[in-house]
Amino acid sequence: MQQTVNQNWREASHFANRLIQDSRWSKTIYSYQKGALLLMIKNPTAEDKREIESLMRNAPQWKQRIAGKSLPMEKFAVKKTERFFAQKKTLLLPALELLFLWNLFKVLGKKWALVESVYKLVEEALVELNRQPATEFDADNKGLALLLKAACLRQMGTPLQAEECLKSVLALEKSIKEDNYLIPYSVVEMALLQKDQGYKDKAIQLLEDAK
Repeated sequence: MQQTVNQNWREASHFANRLIQDSRWSKTIYSYQKGALLLMIKNPTAEDKREIESLMRNAPQWKQRIAGKSLPMEKFAVKKTERFFAQKKTLLLPALELLFLWNLFKVLGKKWALVESVYKLVEEALVELNRQPATEFDADNKGLALLLKAACLRQMGTPLQAEECLKSVLALEKSIKEDNYLIPYSVVEMALLQKDQGYKDKAIQLLEDAK
């Protein structure tokens, strides 16, 4: 996980590969994780691209049911593999999305260089999204980028800018096609911003309203 936090994508993908081979927990999640890491590499080789496609195509077949129920993270991974093909074999910052969902941005925040590097990646993605023609997943992708930007800004100690990003995510609620988790996560992030600034009552109220 440290290699992912350090944004050493290829090294991190090697660790993910070991998990695919050795772990008995969830081959679906680890396969998606490896694909997400390889997608972060700026100049992927033809072999990388073939492996990414293979991982995304095969990950769903290992989905498990425990006590008759699917694992939520496996359902997420399967949905993202479907999105990969629906978006012409691309995903927006998939490894950063995983870092956020695994609550690892607070680890990034301990080293300015790391969080600044992630912030730059997110900013580049937002510029590219705004430059391209809108797609059916435009709101989902912009919402994700803005949530990641807000998470960076919170760690960088700029709560007002972070709050503006989160408000922009919430404004996209009716336009989001699949990534509905973005809304409750944005509310939680907004509550954490309030808590950081000492407004505990506001934070509690936000969480109560989100239920």
